[in-house]
Amino acid sequence: MRKQRSPLITTRQRSAISDSSKPAAPSPECCKALAKADLRCLCSYKNSPLLRTLGIDPELAVKLPPKCNLKTPANC
Repeated sequence: MRKQRSPLITTRQRSAISDSSKPAAPSPECCKALAKADLRCLCSYKNSPLLRTLGIDPELAVKLPPKCNLKTPANC
């Protein structure tokens, strides 16, 4: 089955959260968008297969907030 890609995520943003041995640093645009996001919602999807179907590595996704100088919610 082919992975679907979210049209809301740019190529550069995707490289920071997709399956990769060397994830890219998040862009300023990515961090700006992440600052507006509901990070508790992101955490609720951490164990969901939905993220992987979109080509997003959940472990990389939850490590993204600190890379943008944002606090990761407790119990995430």
